[in-house]
Amino acid sequence: MLVENERINTVSQEISLTQQLVSIPSVTPFRDDDEEMLNIKFKNLREVYRALGKSLTPSQMWSEIFMVNDEKGIPSLPAFFAHRYLGHGPYLLFLGHADVVAPSIEYSLTEPLNVDIHEGIIRQRGTADMKVSIAAFAVACNQVLTKLGQFGTNGIGGIGMLVVGDEEEPFIGQGSAENALHYVKDRIARFKNSIGYVIVGEPSNVTEMSQQAYNARRGNILVNFQIQGKGGHTARPEHIAQSPYIPAARIMDILQGGGMELDNNGNTAMQRTTFCLNDLRPNTDGKASNVIPSQVTLRYDVRNNETHPLSFIQTYAERIAMMAVEGLSHLFKVNISVESVGAPYNSLPGRLAQSFQDATHELHRTDLQVCCGGGTSDGRFVQAALANEETDVEVIEYSVPALDIHATEERATVKDIVDLKTTYALVMNRLLRG
Repeated sequence: MLVENERINTVSQEISLTQQLVSIPSVTPFRDDDEEMLNIKFKNLREVYRALGKSLTPSQMWSEIFMVNDEKGIPSLPAFFAHRYLGHGPYLLFLGHADVVAPSIEYSLTEPLNVDIHEGIIRQRGTADMKVSIAAFAVACNQVLTKLGQFGTNGIGGIGMLVVGDEEEPFIGQGSAENALHYVKDRIARFKNSIGYVIVGEPSNVTEMSQQAYNARRGNILVNFQIQGKGGHTARPEHIAQSPYIPAARIMDILQGGGMELDNNGNTAMQRTTFCLNDLRPNTDGKASNVIPSQVTLRYDVRNNETHPLSFIQTYAERIAMMAVEGLSHLFKVNISVESVGAPYNSLPGRLAQSFQDATHELHRTDLQVCCGGGTSDGRFVQAALANEETDVEVIEYSVPALDIHATEERATVKDIVDLKTTYALVMNRLLRG
């Protein structure tokens, strides 16, 4: 177990790198950004990648900034890859993202962000989600790879880092991570190796470190109910108006009354499939109080487990729509659109999960829970992109608490950042020992 002095002596490295990365406003690029805005956002992403590459010098990891191809095969978005070959065996890959969601339209893309430490806390967008993870893993690589003689290299064939720039809002298809993972897979195959373990740096803990890690996540499906009625005057609805809010209220009542959660059908590895209403929008501007809209759209954010794929949710939504207009189908029409945002994934716990449990127990004498949780992440691309005929890829997501991610004052404590770096280093040491 690392003694307190050893942890204190290395604190400046992960904290200073976190501050450097967070200070760069690397906001998620959007397809509808104009050329000038895209150039600024790409420049900021590359600045993060260059700082990360420079920080890895002690580890002797080879690094590059490369362009990820879009769905048409056109290089479109910069990403970062660094790795060090150690011998024959499965690779350990860290998967992260450098992009953040801007907290407001006033968010500057050209000025460094304030990353001062107050009362042991860094408060800034992009800390917990997820630049602290990137910094912590990089410093852990330096700490471990400069002392390889102490650990041996029997357990893994190499260590790598992949960082993409569009996890928060996919710029390429469903996100650049899948195509970037294919690129990394081909790179590593040159050494006759394949990726066996992936650490995703998404915030996983709740209120403090060593509480939980994710090995599975539900998928994400958007369901829109577009209800067509007849608009009119609120004072004389009996003349012509047929308010679309009537079937809309029925849909909300059906889902709220039991349809919000679907039975797991025996799947205990994931939470139930849930429906959450996140938008109710008429086709009027709402400024006039005496107008009944002719159309209303309800949008539900569905978090689905493996037992409820897209086809099931489509059929389920159609059944709800039929129930909502029962006896009124001559007055209202309901159009449904269903879109998959991310597929669910489930990685069976193995050596990587055990390494995290051992590491966190050594640090805090607690039992780390490995479970399904959170929203979607780039972890969903790993199995599809990296699985081969010989073995599956084990995925564990672990980082600092996710208390206020995406909030204006997103934060991470100095103590947790040091703890995270130490955990990553302990995990690497265990994997290296075999």
